[in-house]
Amino acid sequence: MGVGLGMEQQRRRMDPSTNEPLFTHCTRDFIGTLDYIFYTADSLTVESLLELLDEDSLRKDTALPSPEWSSDHIALLAEFRCKPRPRR
Repeated sequence: MGVGLGMEQQRRRMDPSTNEPLFTHCTRDFIGTLDYIFYTADSLTVESLLELLDEDSLRKDTALPSPEWSSDHIALLAEFRCKPRPRR
């Protein structure tokens, strides 16, 4: 994710109650979240996320796939860092 304004734009593209994208799939008849990245929070830390797309940029060509976006799902990408294990 970016910093400053970019970070705020990302937050507006996410559901604040679940911290999930508002959508990962966009057709004429449906817009919603179908895709997820699952991870174990006690062993991994999220380092960065691919910027989410906004609905306006997707709707300019009606839906997905489009001339600009070749899939009917938006791409999700995350970089993680392993948390150090506690010594026993």
